[in-house]
Amino acid sequence: MPYVCLFRKYRPQRFEELVGQEHVAQTLQNALRLGRTAQAYLFCGPRGVGKTTAARILAKALNCEQGPTPTPCGECEMCRLIAAGQAVDVIELDAASRGNIDDIRELRESVQYVPTLARYKVVILDEAHQIGGVGAYTAAANALLKTLEEPPAHVIFILVTTEPHRILPTIMSRCQRFDFHNVSLEAIVQRLRYVSQQEHLTVEDAALWAIARAAEGSVRDALSILDQMVAYGREHITAADVQKVLGTLEADVLFQLGEVLAAYDTARGLRLLDELIDAGKEARHLIAETLQHFRNLLLTRLNCASEQLAAFSAEMRQRLREQAAKFTPERLLHIIETWAKADKDLRWSPQPRLVLELAVITLTSRDLQPEVREAGVISPSQEAPEAAEGGVVFAPAPATEPSPWEAVSAEEEPSQQWAQVLETVKERRMPTFTLIMDAVPLSCDEQVLRVGFRPEHSRRLNWAEDPEHRTVIEQAVEEAFGRPLRVQYLLLETDNPGVAEAGEESLSLEQAIAQVVRHFPGSQVLETPLRR
Repeated sequence: MPYVCLFRKYRPQRFEELVGQEHVAQTLQNALRLGRTAQAYLFCGPRGVGKTTAARILAKALNCEQGPTPTPCGECEMCRLIAAGQAVDVIELDAASRGNIDDIRELRESVQYVPTLARYKVVILDEAHQIGGVGAYTAAANALLKTLEEPPAHVIFILVTTEPHRILPTIMSRCQRFDFHNVSLEAIVQRLRYVSQQEHLTVEDAALWAIARAAEGSVRDALSILDQMVAYGREHITAADVQKVLGTLEADVLFQLGEVLAAYDTARGLRLLDELIDAGKEARHLIAETLQHFRNLLLTRLNCASEQLAAFSAEMRQRLREQAAKFTPERLLHIIETWAKADKDLRWSPQPRLVLELAVITLTSRDLQPEVREAGVISPSQEAPEAAEGGVVFAPAPATEPSPWEAVSAEEEPSQQWAQVLETVKERRMPTFTLIMDAVPLSCDEQVLRVGFRPEHSRRLNWAEDPEHRTVIEQAVEEAFGRPLRVQYLLLETDNPGVAEAGEESLSLEQAIAQVVRHFPGSQVLETPLRR
């Protein structure tokens, strides 16, 4: 017989076998026991957590020869046909490929007829958020509304989706909604251990936990990875095998990175990063593993209980305690936040290596650590500490005579708040962020924030005035400054510094740059005199 994948071979056949979804199983069993089944259900949640499986079990429970029953026998003809996917009265449709208006109309007509063999005709609409496809969702979904609200007595609808927010509220209100959750690591490990025993496999506990972490809450993904490990050619599966197949980082590498950050050793950190990237490690996986390691260090440092920490060997927990002692909780939080920001920046950066290198440099530079910085800006009066071997220290800029450029405005300095505005706009709307990312904050009073654009970005000034962009920007400005402000866009004129476009007051390019130097005195920005 052809080989059957593990996730299909061990697909749950009864409610009691659903992994990590006890709340769903109990509710459906009680409804069947009390005869209070609804005419339509909505099963939503992440991939691989049992939504479609639960729909099939519900179909068996409704049509079992002993039913409707909360415990289908699995032996009668209807149970076997449904389990094999051959029951003519259990209709499974993939809305992504068969969810257009014509398919929905055909379905609506077919459900009017009584079942051929079963007690109930069960319609399972998988990927229900794609009913109608692109551009035709509303028409196809509306065609289903009346049938969902008042279906024939012999029809049960089950809508399955991973994106419930895309389901029309009018459809959702006609269904009983069940939210399936990501399965805990411990539950996945128990399931993997059971399947391994049934398949006569020897799998290390560390390997089981590594597979469970890689599955990210999905039992199906975990069984697929286990299947892949068996295909790798080993009946004795170790954690090293899982790391090799999945490309995850070894524990020793993560501890090496921890030592680099503890010692503020920039050169060693960049060398380690080069070795990992040259070895083929993918940037996003590298960051994910690093974040997980420093999360474990933080939990260890704070003496917090965790099922993942409890699964580690005594030797591993001791290594975590020893390394965690080298960091303060504040430093560990800063490290986690920096890597999380790098993960976010990877989505838009064409140079992932550069993003990782900047993160390493930031975390191995003493002057950029939270205990040295004040409000995100290094004080120029601080003594520069002695750098560790290979470390980087940003020395404060040498004191100079005050420049007349620095007397640009006696109003509020908006540089720090503008950085927050850019971060907020970047998270909410990337096209708007690209318009203002090179803009220079000039000054701010009680009512107006003035922002300057360079001459080569003059088109962006006009586009930023578009209501769609202006609304996003002004909302971010209000959150950053704590009050509503009108944003005034000015064009910086290098040849005529006293005049702005449309008669508005403006600053010269030299004045704007000088103000930036005053706001960020931790490094020397201007290396050579400006040339007009």
